[in-house]
Amino acid sequence: MRAVLYAALCVAGAAGRAQFGGLRNQGNTCYLNSLLQTLYHVPKLRSAVIDDAPAPAKRGPLARLRPKVPALALARVFATLRGNSTARTGALTRSLRVSGMQQQDAQEYLRILVGELLEAPVAGTVRTLYEGALESYLEATDDEAERLGERPSRSRVERFLDVSLDVDGVDDVEGALGAYLAPETLSGENRWKSDLGPCDARKGVRFGALPPVLVLHLKRFAYDYAYDRVRKLGNRVRVPFELDAAAFGVDDDGEAYALHAVVIHVGGGLGGHYYAYVDPNLDGNWVKFDDDRVTPVDAAVVAADADGTDYRNGASVGAYLLQYVRKKDAADLGYTGAQTCAES
Repeated sequence: MRAVLYAALCVAGAAGRAQFGGLRNQGNTCYLNSLLQTLYHVPKLRSAVIDDAPAPAKRGPLARLRPKVPALALARVFATLRGNSTARTGALTRSLRVSGMQQQDAQEYLRILVGELLEAPVAGTVRTLYEGALESYLEATDDEAERLGERPSRSRVERFLDVSLDVDGVDDVEGALGAYLAPETLSGENRWKSDLGPCDARKGVRFGALPPVLVLHLKRFAYDYAYDRVRKLGNRVRVPFELDAAAFGVDDDGEAYALHAVVIHVGGGLGGHYYAYVDPNLDGNWVKFDDDRVTPVDAAVVAADADGTDYRNGASVGAYLLQYVRKKDAADLGYTGAQTCAES
């Protein structure tokens, strides 16, 4: 079944793949290197980061020691990668004020890095690519709406740049999305005191607009209060190579997202190693980015790593961040393989 899916997604052989640049590990910056590869390989973002970089500070004897503006440091990393060379990230970590010897959480620092870009000239591009809308709602149940003669409700729309999904007890990403969207019922002593009087109600979230580039965070880490430590959830969660917008509860008219990048974590709750798989051109030719080691890889390997394996000793391997690209937008975003995939 997976083989058919790969064929539909234009999975090709490894021969003739382009060369790509890697990133030097400062000691424990694998989390950052993985994130940077997922961001770099969004062509529209890459161009904006490089072309709209802030002007460098004036030179002086201490200029090298001063933290650079993160957007400028990132632009220089991207420019080096564009030359298919190995890039160093020291200036970037200094600008973010993080130590290269201390491992951080990949999703947390994705938000920090994107937050810095939202303060830079590329903010508009970042929002256009990654920002979606999520509505929090509270509304009377159908039975209560009939009893009251109308449906009292409240709602608030918020913007998001990524979506965090619980994975404990689910089998696949679609199941995690279903659990995320499942409303909580307020009844009995917890009935909602609406303007029309107490009533049973539904409380939850629903997606409004979805962005062209969609990032999902699989919540693999949880705090174990019994043992006073962080533990990693190693259960297998199937990652689809194509995800219908209907999985988000959106009227999609056949709209679909193609898997573009996966950040993998291997290890346990106390630490481990990150690396990334990316389909740079959305043509089915996957590449593994493990710091400065860049190698072509078959889609079957990506699927196996992304779905996950529990080593039964507190450690596991599995997807931590997923990046999807809406197929109808892929060509406009600069993906050269988008047309081929769209015809499959």
